[in-house]
Amino acid sequence: MPPLMLPAEVRSLLVAFLPCLTAPSFAYFQQFVWVMMAGWGRCCTTTVCRNDAAAKHHTNYARFLGAYRWTPQQVAQGLLELLRQRLPAAALGARLTVAIDDRPIAKSRGKMPGLGWHHCHNRGACAGPFVQGHVWLHLALVAWRGGQACSLPLRALLYRPRKQCRADQPYRAKWRLALEGLQGLCWPHPVRVVADGSFYVRAFVQELLAAEHDLICRMPKVAAVHELPPARAGRGRPRRYGPKTSLATAAQRAGFAPLPERLWGWRGPLPIASCTLVPTVVRRPCTVVCVRVGDREPRYLLCTDLALPAAEVVRLYAARFSIELTFRELTQRCGCGDYQVRKARAIEAHVQLAQVACSLLYLLSFDPALPIEQFVWPAWRQPSDHLSLGQTQQLLRQLAFSAQQPAHTGAPKSRAAQPAAA
Repeated sequence: MPPLMLPAEVRSLLVAFLPCLTAPSFAYFQQFVWVMMAGWGRCCTTTVCRNDAAAKHHTNYARFLGAYRWTPQQVAQGLLELLRQRLPAAALGARLTVAIDDRPIAKSRGKMPGLGWHHCHNRGACAGPFVQGHVWLHLALVAWRGGQACSLPLRALLYRPRKQCRADQPYRAKWRLALEGLQGLCWPHPVRVVADGSFYVRAFVQELLAAEHDLICRMPKVAAVHELPPARAGRGRPRRYGPKTSLATAAQRAGFAPLPERLWGWRGPLPIASCTLVPTVVRRPCTVVCVRVGDREPRYLLCTDLALPAAEVVRLYAARFSIELTFRELTQRCGCGDYQVRKARAIEAHVQLAQVACSLLYLLSFDPALPIEQFVWPAWRQPSDHLSLGQTQQLLRQLAFSAQQPAHTGAPKSRAAQPAAA
């Protein structure tokens, strides 16, 4: 199979990363991202080399990941600027929303750094609750398309278990990695961070608030909360906490109202109750929203932005589930777990390139100038206004193969019509 030619739609996006890379590195970067976007086989260094028309040795691509003068953080910053420029303003909203979550990737080779056994809640009863491999903490930019949320990956950091850390390498918890990822990027303004209940940690919340970011996360049902303190009439320091209460009591006292939106796959309105409390983890007034989904236990959501309505808090937290779909696209389509290198820098670089490829696929699916009319729809599928991520990948393959076909200007002449040689 001949190497796939790079379409003009992809080349125009990759040019934005030129300031982040040197001239020799950009050729390897372009080839890596293009192979990951096309999904042409397993996205390891040998596959990328085999699809390169320059016919270089595969060790050059391994050195590009582990030794060339570029950093994944610079590429992530360039990706953030590109997404802010190319995505519609309605898709991002007035304020950026960043989803944070972690996901294990199964790896069997024992010589990779950070390899260990990790708990995985969605492996199934047959596979067991644990998986051997790496755990990656992902930061993704949340965008909306037609009322549906999409998470565009920005940055990934490798989590090392405490037993895998060397003496000169301190242990970093997942919330500490999330802070490093947020602080390593230059944001145009303070953002909203949406995370699950494992990030309900005092140190994480306090450092987020110190950076003027806001947090939306799930609270445990036994979280310690207080009512608003009464106004102090005399002199002295104002009180920080009021009477202690429970989340269930505060929600029952606030009263429930139906939310007409369909979230978490639940058909029908969702009863929600909103109140203002002071959690001991946050140490300041926050909005707490209680959501009842059928007969399940109620979910308690924390929001540090008091100006945000309760319905918007529930909508933003429900949009966090889109990062789970992004994990599937990263592993199944963009080759996020296909790395076969042993250096920690090379592993992180490979995963960062897969995130760039996945975000560019999402960006192309948002682009109205994408030639959707050239996409060959299956006979059983009705054409849609926009393409999914897999359909965008198929369209790029079609454009790449069409660029390889020679252009015929007319029918060839027969031998009888050609003039005889003198």
